[in-house]
Formats: sequence, C-alpha cells, structure tokens
Amino acid sequence: MSKQNSDSIQRFVFEAHHIRGAIVHLDDTYLDATQVGDYEGPVKKLLGESLAALCLLSCRMKFEGVMSLQLKTEGPLSFLIVQAKDGFMLRGSAHCEADEVFDDFKLLTGGEGPLTINLDHKLNKEPYQGVVKLTGKTLSDTVTEYLDASEQLASAVYLFADEDKAAGLMLQKMPVDKQEDVDEQERYWQHLLALTQTIDKQELLKLDKIDMLHRLYHQEDIKVFDPKAGSYRCFCTQSLMESALRTIPYQELLEMLEEQTKIKVKCEFCQKSFSFDKIDIARIYHDGSLPMSSETKH
Repeated sequence: MSKQNSDSIQRFVFEAHHIRGAIVHLDDTYLDATQVGDYEGPVKKLLGESLAALCLLSCRMKFEGVMSLQLKTEGPLSFLIVQAKDGFMLRGSAHCEADEVFDDFKLLTGGEGPLTINLDHKLNKEPYQGVVKLTGKTLSDTVTEYLDASEQLASAVYLFADEDKAAGLMLQKMPVDKQEDVDEQERYWQHLLALTQTIDKQELLKLDKIDMLHRLYHQEDIKVFDPKAGSYRCFCTQSLMESALRTIPYQELLEMLEEQTKIKVKCEFCQKSFSFDKIDIARIYHDGSLPMSSETKH
C-alpha cells in the first residue's frame, strides 16, 4: 500500500441503487494512538478496530466538534474510548484490568455493557447520543447493529486490525421512496452483501483501497470519491483540564492541596500532565463564575 493511501478514508456510492459505502486504512495513526498506553495485543487491536469504526461513522456527515465511540463492559476490558475531532483528528484510550486477555471480543468485554456514540457540536446544537448493547460476537457486529437500530437503514460493517494496521469497510442503504425502488434496492443489496462477505482480513489490511474495491466490485458501477486524510492528534488543553476541575467542589480541591502543593491532572489519551496550585484553583473558580463554597452544585 502506498504511503499516500495509508491513514485515509475513501467514500464510494452505487448511485443507481442508492447504496453508499466507505473504506478506511490507519497505519501511523493507529500506531501513534496505541503506543502511549502500551496495550496488550487484543486490547490494541480492538482499539484499532474502534478507530476505524469511528472513521466510518464520522465520514458520513460534516460537523465541527467531537464524535466519540465508547465501550463500558463487564469484562477484563472495563473501558475504551476513541474520539474524532472535526472529522479525522483521532485519539483513543482503553483500560484493561486483567493480567491476561484473550483475542475474542465476547471474552474481552464479557458480552455485557453498552456501546455509546456521542456527537458534541461546536455550533450550539443539541448533543447526540446513541446506545446499543454489546450483543454481537465482534465489534463489527455491534456497530452494524447500532446503525440498523439508530438510523433504521440496513448496514454492513467489517473491521480488522493487527499489530501494525487497522482497516474497515462499510456499506449502507440510503432511503428510497417508491416501492419498486425498494424491492430493486433489496435485490442489489443482497448481491453486494454476497460480494462483500468474501472479504479477507489480510486483503483489507494490506491492499490499496482502490485495489480492494476493484477486487470486490470490479463488475459493478461504482463512483469513488477523493480520499480524506486522518491523523493522530490529542486535543487536550489547559482549559479542558480546568473545566474538569470545576466539576469538583472548591473545598474538596483545597483539602487536596493541603496534602500536596499541586494537583496533577493527566490526560487519559496522551498522558500529558497538567499541574495546578492554590492560586490556579482560585482563578479557575473565579473565571468560571462559580461560588467557591463547598456547597457548590454541579
């Protein structure tokens, strides 16, 4: 795969049949996002699949803000979150409490807990949240179920990752009005599913995106759009950390400062540390127009 084609997502459409899709490859982005946490193989791979899934979800819309995919489970992997800012600035983090983990989605997650999709807009729009249970055998199954349930549009999602690369492919029906169009779309949808189900993990991870689409759909009338680049970038800032501290009562922060000269807050994504002393805490609460009483409501 060419360097130009890595770390990017490419949309495509079968226009005559009102079916859209996207294919994503993440190389350096995947490695950069996972190296900070020094994750075990199965956790690292699931984090890669989650980053690929988030790209497939976010590429279908234009927005300014942050989209998040989050797993909270009853298994060894207690928590995982990946985020995309303004499209394809990506970061991710996971927490696994077990010394030994298994390369199996159901065992890793315990088969319990929700997958949550959040979308926070910059432009004062209401935030969006969608939730689905972790009932699938794989993350691919779970994301497919989320799309089917939340958007009422038949979808198919394929996600893979190894130690070096992560990739994904998605197909999704688009709405049609006439019943004859619905029937024809369903026939073609089943035809595409049969073709796509021949997908091979190593092919999707290694082949150039155009080569992969040609391998699957070389006899189909397909329109392919220009790729969009993605990259790893943590967007933690001093002000975000200050906002997090404002959720803690002022008096509680002062008590913490009696035991230590500074409060240290570490970004869960990039592990960057931010330090705050008593003067900083007073400024944070003053600038936030919040009362400094221990009775502050949050």
